[in-house]
Amino acid sequence: MAGLIKLKNHGGALSSISLNSPTITGTVSGVTSTMVGLGAVDNTSDAGKPVSTAQQNALNLKAPLASPTFTGTVGGITATMVGLGNVTNTSDANKPVSTAQQTALDLKANVASPTLTGTVRVSTLTSGVVHTDASGALSSSQVVAADIAIGTITNQQIGTEQIVSTNIQNATITSAKLVSNLDLSGNPTTTTQASSDNSTKIATTAFVKNQNYITSSSLGVMPTTEPSSPVNGSFWFNPSTVNFRIYYGGTWWDFGPVH
Repeated sequence: MAGLIKLKNHGGALSSISLNSPTITGTVSGVTSTMVGLGAVDNTSDAGKPVSTAQQNALNLKAPLASPTFTGTVGGITATMVGLGNVTNTSDANKPVSTAQQTALDLKANVASPTLTGTVRVSTLTSGVVHTDASGALSSSQVVAADIAIGTITNQQIGTEQIVSTNIQNATITSAKLVSNLDLSGNPTTTTQASSDNSTKIATTAFVKNQNYITSSSLGVMPTTEPSSPVNGSFWFNPSTVNFRIYYGGTWWDFGPVH
């Protein structure tokens, strides 16, 4: 019969099926995957199929969602997409001063010629060296000329401290810089004026000795040479004439023993 395949069952009986859209029941044996053109296929479900070589090659060109590493130039991603919509591509060195930074800067004083308000307390100024105690008040260290601008130092500015000799080094304090009744304790020093100076400048002990005035330290030590720059009251003893000489009014006056 055309279009039929005769099959023999287990009992030897013959049966036939149609070649056109056959319907087969039971277990078919003797037919392999190769016979139907599927020799390279194994009986694995879709869910259990492994990753093929082509699939793996395609995956190798992808980045993982977690901590991806990209190469080349990444396009299609904007700053807004990654939560940086307010950021511009500016290097750290070229970033402008932010509003918060400027607000903080406005509360600071300039290093050069600052203008300060309120109560000013300092810790340590290395230029000119002004040292303070733990509270910021001036301590008994050094205050040199560079640290004191022309003005007036009052009791309120100094507090309970005193300006002693170790506080002032090689500087001139004028009346414009100090108020009256200033307590200079210790051993303050200043420039020794010329012995011919006749002004209101402070006289040092060296200046006094140069005048040959009688002092407690000079008693019993009579000068025996004429002072080079005598002033009124200068004196010396001339051993060659046994005369005591006193300078007054531009003239040396001689006093000798009575014979």
